[in-house]
Amino acid sequence: MNENVIFILPAAIALFWILRIFLQKEVDKARLFIIFGMLMALLTMFFRETFALFTFPFFHLAVREKTSAHGIGKWDSLVFLPSVLLIPYAGETLANVFLIIQIAVISIWSVLSVRKYNRQLAEVYDSSVEENTANDIGQILMFMIFTVITTVIIVMLPDFVTSSLLVRIILAIFLSVLQFNVGILTFRMKDTPGLAAEIAEIAAGETLQNDGGMISPASGDEKLLAKVESENLYLDPTLSLVSLAEILHTNRTYLSSMIHSLRGVNFSDYINNLRINYFIEIVRNEGSSVNIKDAAMRAGYSNIQSFYRNFSDKMQMTPKTWVANYTKQQ
Repeated sequence: MNENVIFILPAAIALFWILRIFLQKEVDKARLFIIFGMLMALLTMFFRETFALFTFPFFHLAVREKTSAHGIGKWDSLVFLPSVLLIPYAGETLANVFLIIQIAVISIWSVLSVRKYNRQLAEVYDSSVEENTANDIGQILMFMIFTVITTVIIVMLPDFVTSSLLVRIILAIFLSVLQFNVGILTFRMKDTPGLAAEIAEIAAGETLQNDGGMISPASGDEKLLAKVESENLYLDPTLSLVSLAEILHTNRTYLSSMIHSLRGVNFSDYINNLRINYFIEIVRNEGSSVNIKDAAMRAGYSNIQSFYRNFSDKMQMTPKTWVANYTKQQ
């Protein structure tokens, strides 16, 4: 069949990444579920729509494992039940309609789960620690959606369309790019065991007292935050709510509430605001000779992209533009 030629290159790329990821020393559950999802998409290319029905249930499990405080539950396997029941109708209208609904439902649920996870993450880690977010799994899902939809469309195209060499090349390249992105993002995805449970625990407001007990709001809150600001504790690029609570001899839940109460922001915004202000002070001291990347690192950022994004959000202009405007006024 004409369309089988189109799938050779993207299938080879998908198979390469499946083997490359699987042969890693340790493959966490979320990455393993993505591999199975990739395998279902690969089989769809040559064995038609039957396997497409099972691609996104695996991605449901991957997102669940990555973002849920409790990971995969015993009832999560039921996500495969509709696909199993529709196997006899694969390729027919009923199965195709279900596939569209399945993609839409799982995609919307995944977006909401990722956003909730990232929002709670901001209460625990500053947003410069990009690798802890679940954005990677959201991007993987997006590329896989395009892969499956494109594959199903190609299978349904009449032979006279797929017989064109130019059409074959374009479709093969498009699918290959999608599969490469799925593979590289999955390979680079950071395993964060226990993090989802930790941030959910804090977000739920569970108090974990240390040996010294709770800090009295009347006697020490402002002094604690003053210590953070005067001693530049925020310059540590590995700083987290947990590590800061240990330094201040309080507990993480109380510290999070304290920041909300006294500064009106979450932990992530609080630390980023302090770092941006420190960067501004560096610029004021060094003027036009300042190296933006170096100054950002000295301000506590370990990721220059995060610095640019956070600075632009706060100042409504890029660091380069702000520095140029500032030095021009001096």
